[in-house]
Amino acid sequence: MDTTVTVTKDVERFRELSRGARPGSNSYVALLGLSVFESNALLRAVTKGFAWKTFDRLVENVGLPAEQIAAAIDLPKRTRARRKIEGRFRADESDRLLRLAVSMAGCSICSPAITTPLCGG
Repeated sequence: MDTTVTVTKDVERFRELSRGARPGSNSYVALLGLSVFESNALLRAVTKGFAWKTFDRLVENVGLPAEQIAAAIDLPKRTRARRKIEGRFRADESDRLLRLAVSMAGCSICSPAITTPLCGG
C-alpha cells in the first residue's frame, strides 16, 4: 500500500492561514481551492453554486477517493457525473461541500494508521 502523501499548494495555504487565523477567517475554503474568505462573498459563491473544480480540489487536498467525498456530501454517482458535465454544483450541494471542508479542516485528531496532507502527512 502506497503511503506517499502529497501536500498541495492549497493545503500549504490552508496551514499558513490557519496559523494566523482569527475566528471567522474561513481559512478552510483554501481546501476547496477558493480565494473567497469574506463571509458574505462566500455565501454568494455558495448560492451561485461552486464550480466543479472545487470538488476535484477537495479530493486532491484531503487525500480521499472521490467516491468517499461524494458519499459524504450525499452526491450519487449519476448526479456527480451530471455536475461534472455541467461544470457547476447546485447551491445545496455547494453548501454540503463547504460543510465537509469545514469538518475536514477542523479534524484535530488523526489516526496514526491514516496519513493525509491535513494530518501533517
